[in-house]
Amino acid sequence: MQIVNELSQFENLCKTTRDNLRAATIARDKEVLKQQQLIEIKSKFTANNVSLKQKAKTKKKTIIILKHIFRRLYFYIVVLFTFIILISPY
Repeated sequence: MQIVNELSQFENLCKTTRDNLRAATIARDKEVLKQQQLIEIKSKFTANNVSLKQKAKTKKKTIIILKHIFRRLYFYIVVLFTFIILISPY
């Protein structure tokens, strides 16, 4: 009888331990999944941030190039109109 009681207690202890282990494993898996999701979000944010910075640099370079082009065009237009005024008989 005493052996049966001890085996019954041991069985209950094993069930409780197994349930606790299962719950701990599930909690750990959820935490790992959250960490992976955070890493993905961070990497996407970093990638987007880097691409936005590159786009901003490209826009600044484009604006600088366009300014130079417009300055040259303005100069050529002024020279052309000055030439036309000097040549015209009126």
